Amino acid sequence: SQMSDRHQVQIFAIDVQATPLNDAFAAADSLDIESAYSTLQRRIPLGASDLYQGLSVAMDALAPQSTRSIVYFGDGMSAAGIIPPDEMRDLVQRLQKTQTPVHSFAVGPKTDLQLLGSLAQFSGGTVMVDGAVQTSEDSKLIATQFIQAVDIPVEYPASIDFGDSTARIFPKSALPLRSDRETIYIGQGAIPSHVKVHMQGDATQQFVVDA
Repeated sequence: SQMSDRHQVQIFAIDVQATPLNDAFAAADSLDIESAYSTLQRRIPLGASDLYQGLSVAMDALAPQSTRSIVYFGDGMSAAGIIPPDEMRDLVQRLQKTQTPVHSFAVGPKTDLQLLGSLAQFSGGTVMVDGAVQTSEDSKLIATQFIQAVDIPVEYPASIDFGDSTARIFPKSALPLRSDRETIYIGQGAIPSHVKVHMQGDATQQFVVDA
């Protein structure tokens, strides 16, 4: 790992349940995390995964009011527990409310990029996909890019106003904003000329985006 000691990490193995491999958060370059990673490498990947349950456990482990994120490595398949629409909605609302981006590195012969992409778009995270063949230098570059993506600040607008447009726009709620990727809304009808985005933090801010 290229993470430094400023990253506090806890590792979970996810299949039908989420199993912590170290007892508490520790520096990414600590012996505790090295031991947990070795345990993960020895673990035989048997059984299907319940991704909803795994993400829920990960969120519960995160300290409130902290700069936090979830990093997922896997295929995104949740065969042990398909996520129903209502649970998916509750999940992304909780991720947004707690400002917890989900960053995924998709690996495996078959991946659910639709699910991983939805989690990223609604939570403020990103998705990277494993290449078929990589040299050690390629792997180092990808690792660096992935860590940089995790470290990029995410803005969580309080609301977004599409004005008097009659267009049908989805979603109507404000999506998280990142500087390293697009934030996409889907619309049908006349596109508004301006969109107002309201930010709320230490001070309420408003800015207008030309469509």
